[in-house]
Amino acid sequence: MSKAEKLFEETWINSIAGFTGRKKVALRLQTQFKFHPDRKFKADFYIEYHNLIIELVGIGYGHTTLSAISKDMDREREITKLGYRLLKYPSKSVTDSPQWVVDDVLTIIESWEGN
Repeated sequence: MSKAEKLFEETWINSIAGFTGRKKVALRLQTQFKFHPDRKFKADFYIEYHNLIIELVGIGYGHTTLSAISKDMDREREITKLGYRLLKYPSKSVTDSPQWVVDDVLTIIESWEGN
């Protein structure tokens, strides 16, 4: 797990600590979620209740070559084909302002619950 992933997870846990009951269950975060039945793909984070995958994308983690970018795009297509919702954030956004990223995810989830 990267530094940004650890920071996101810690901030997430602290942010929902005051929630109780169904709301807390609905926001349970899974890490390194294997989302594909036949391939070894894993997502950084998954929130089952909302069928939401959260990915943190960093430049220094092998995402700079054309081959790596192509593989990332393939993973993203598979996520979509399997019916998951996807939110992606730059790792730098998490390391610079983890609370902003967590609040953004929570705001998006709240907008879905209102529909």
